[in-house]
Amino acid sequence: MGCGNSTAAAADTNGDGLFTGVLVESPLKKLVAARGKWSLEALELDTTVGEGMFSRVRIAKIKGDPEQNPLALKILKKSNIIKLQQVGHVRAEKEILLSIAHPFIVDMLSTFQDEAHLYMMMEYINGGELHEFIQNQGGSMPSDHARFFSGELCLAVAYLHSLWIAHRDLKPQNLLVTMDGHIKLTDFGFAKVIKGQDKTFTLVGTPEYVAPEIVRGEGHGLGVDWWAFGIVLFEMLCGFTPFMAEDRDSIFEMIKVGALDMPRTLDPKAGDLIKKLLVARAEKRLVSAQEGIKRFKSSPWFKGMDWANLAASKETPPYKPPVKGKDDTSMFVKYAPRTSVATNSLSEEEQDMFRRFSTRENVNGSINMEAAMRQVPSELKQRMYPELNDGQKADGGFEFTY
Repeated sequence: MGCGNSTAAAADTNGDGLFTGVLVESPLKKLVAARGKWSLEALELDTTVGEGMFSRVRIAKIKGDPEQNPLALKILKKSNIIKLQQVGHVRAEKEILLSIAHPFIVDMLSTFQDEAHLYMMMEYINGGELHEFIQNQGGSMPSDHARFFSGELCLAVAYLHSLWIAHRDLKPQNLLVTMDGHIKLTDFGFAKVIKGQDKTFTLVGTPEYVAPEIVRGEGHGLGVDWWAFGIVLFEMLCGFTPFMAEDRDSIFEMIKVGALDMPRTLDPKAGDLIKKLLVARAEKRLVSAQEGIKRFKSSPWFKGMDWANLAASKETPPYKPPVKGKDDTSMFVKYAPRTSVATNSLSEEEQDMFRRFSTRENVNGSINMEAAMRQVPSELKQRMYPELNDGQKADGGFEFTY
């Protein structure tokens, strides 16, 4: 979450809007990098702006920072991560976020840990969730707003896929708006490296946004993100998702059947794009591994879009959040302070599960992922730790967020 101060607007593109991974570091990013090793004692903690099953997000400032720039500190309880069997997902989130750089993806600054918790230092995006913006618009947003936001999201997803990364949890709740009106994709807890035509069998996602191949348990690849993209675009324009029901099983049945009811008020150009994305068979969706997003970007919905300008953040956003400054938290739900609870000590074996979590740890000669991947982002798939690439077999249960 953040005001968008970790990365500059200047973006290097290949001419058609595909970002190549060159960003200008902000003063906060440089300050964090210069210090190297971090601990909780170096930070001043403030308001809680988000909570999950085993984590919470608090606004923090670096002690002694003359600029007093806020950052978002994601705090994850180790014992709960182990209990919920989320160690692999947390490790993947950390490795992937430290390995990428894109103007429309939230920037991770650093990571550290203590005996009881893991900490992720992120840029603070203070304009709130896109989900809240949709609801505040009366359940939908104007077409020009949806076109702008979906264009930026398209570039973020295309960048991830160029590195064989599937996000696997695209939804408006995971899209934050900067104080300047640009989006930032966040929450990489379900992200995974899926190379080429490989498939993975992990059953993850948020029910209303998961693709049919996930529901059917037949293995999935990068195409699940384009299905979810279609759902998100539909929700931007209609204010609700196309597959809604009282319970999860009913939602899954609707997704498998694929009965798509397009409202009459829906922009026909957007409707055409959505139909071509919400195709049951992944190989028949508009975006293919062979052609990339060429056909996607040539859709009538995006007619006239200057993709290079969009990637460089030179297009004027149609909306700017009503925030008063970089540390404004008014766009987020307020959470009551948590009462401190005694934490059970972890065994040496359990602590070893998080051995390489801290950014500057370089155990047994392992490479510094942050440095290597920032410099050569195109080599992501060769340098990722092997355990992030192994296909995971379905265990009969879904790992879902709501």
